[in-house]
Amino acid sequence: RDTDETYLARHRESFAGSMMVNQRLTPDSKTLAVGTSELFWFTVSVRGGGNFDGPRVAAYLDARSSDDLIARLRYDGFTHLAIYPAGIRSAERPESILDDERMVRLPPHTLANLQGVTGSHAVLVAAEGGAMLYALR
Repeated sequence: RDTDETYLARHRESFAGSMMVNQRLTPDSKTLAVGTSELFWFTVSVRGGGNFDGPRVAAYLDARSSDDLIARLRYDGFTHLAIYPAGIRSAERPESILDDERMVRLPPHTLANLQGVTGSHAVLVAAEGGAMLYALR
């Protein structure tokens, strides 16, 4: 008897956050989503990894500094960054196959660079439903 949205919000952890991000983005935005592999909820341009793509996302985010990372994001045309903390783990060994399937494991220096980007090179637009949306400056 639930609506589709109510059911999904209850059973898919990233759904509410993705709907919040989707509602706040404009059609001309280009967003990198980190910590979710469920990009099919979006109606605007969002990039990120799919199932088992955590190593690819981690490799893309690997940079010498937060300045280098923001330069890469700008060069690639990103205007926003959507962070899903529940889907990000430190680079330790996965606890289950679901960690490999859905999680992004980042080494400490990459986590620090990502925090440097969100702290110095971005403005928090909204934080809701397990997602944080940043506009890159």
